[in-house]
Amino acid sequence: MTELVHQFNAAGLESPGMFKLQDTYYFIASHKTAYLYNNDVVYSAQNLSGPWSVQSYIAPFGTRTWNSQNTFELTVEGTHGSFVVYMGDRWVYPDLQNSSYVWLPISVDGGSKAVNVEWHDVWEVDVERGTFTVPQGTKYEAEHGVIAGAAGKFLRSSLGCEG
Repeated sequence: MTELVHQFNAAGLESPGMFKLQDTYYFIASHKTAYLYNNDVVYSAQNLSGPWSVQSYIAPFGTRTWNSQNTFELTVEGTHGSFVVYMGDRWVYPDLQNSSYVWLPISVDGGSKAVNVEWHDVWEVDVERGTFTVPQGTKYEAEHGVIAGAAGKFLRSSLGCEG
């Protein structure tokens, strides 16, 4: 027997995904914008029938969830813990064959139940332990870069600024 447990009326959502951590269900979806990126949203509830929380975003507003649309949430369970991976499609329309994916770890605040997906250029998964790490290092921003040596000479030459 099947039964309707809850329906997100008038929300205009597509590409749903769901996961459960401890005693809370999390529902992530994208707004209906076809192949245009938008900010993925999340709702949470103690029961599948609700009541569900007010909509909030999973990534900083304006990132459009790093130009992706929710596809699936993968729970990684191991000997030392568990975490959830956000898996999003990064559509390239109309050249769909060049579409790619965004996979990032999901952090959930235990108290507020807030879901946060942070961008990491590199992160490492330990499937056996059920953990992930983000390598630490120095980040360089182009605004602070210095072009020197042969690269500086080449750039000055190509711009007609010999000297």
